[in-house]
Amino acid sequence: MRGVSALRRETEEFGYRFELRRQMTETVSGSIAWSSARRDGSAWLRPGATGGASEVDPATGLPASAVFAPHLADRERDKLRLFALWQASERLSLNLALESGQDRFDTPTRFSLRDSRVELASVDALYSLSEVWSIDGHVSYSRQQLDQARPEGYLLAFDNRSTSAGLGLNGKLGERLDLGGGLSYLQDRSDYAQSLDGSASAALVALLNATGGLPQILYRRTELRLFGQYALSGRSSLRLDAIYQKARFNDWAYGHAGVPFVFGDNTTVWMLEQQDLAFVGLRYTLRWQ
Repeated sequence: MRGVSALRRETEEFGYRFELRRQMTETVSGSIAWSSARRDGSAWLRPGATGGASEVDPATGLPASAVFAPHLADRERDKLRLFALWQASERLSLNLALESGQDRFDTPTRFSLRDSRVELASVDALYSLSEVWSIDGHVSYSRQQLDQARPEGYLLAFDNRSTSAGLGLNGKLGERLDLGGGLSYLQDRSDYAQSLDGSASAALVALLNATGGLPQILYRRTELRLFGQYALSGRSSLRLDAIYQKARFNDWAYGHAGVPFVFGDNTTVWMLEQQDLAFVGLRYTLRWQ
């Protein structure tokens, strides 16, 4: 495996999970769950110069700059999840979910993924306007963080934050026609906080000071969806979907500061940061019973 100094033939993971559920009142119920897992594996294997692999003691058989893959490393994982359901009234219901977790990695050297953290919070709501019409909405926030060390003094703290919200309307006009639509927004931001430790060379220090490291990646999307479905008979229906999407994506992997990505054969790739998409589809469905 390119870029990795040692492999494992197998890994083993042991985990457990506890969950407590309770109906606290006639309108409120909830649950709390805790899970934990521990992973280790067989001896480390060093790839041979002519193929194959042999067991190696990382303390004596590998350099201090050896790099290890996180999916093969020893890992401790802990996660806490809270969930609550509130029937606020006959027409309004709310769902709340909270989640927090952490992974800690242990490798023979420090050059690997060291730890990761994840957080999630979401609220979903449903309001019945009548027997056939309803409004639904949601808001969510998530965050993922990774800390990684690489040879030559590189330290990377990756921080991804995502926020989304949406509002929808669904209902019926008569016995045959279903109508609905929704408006949603998503923002996803990735920050790469780069630094160097004391082992970094003067050239790397100068390079990081001059460039500032990797730039931020930002993705934003606003989307409008509309649909109508008409029941032609008990076994067939006709559905019309219309979607309009407006997005902005500034991933530097496709180009940065006016310079496109260049492959080894000098092929270039460029992506528009601002994109608009429109879609209209008509679908006929026939069901056999």
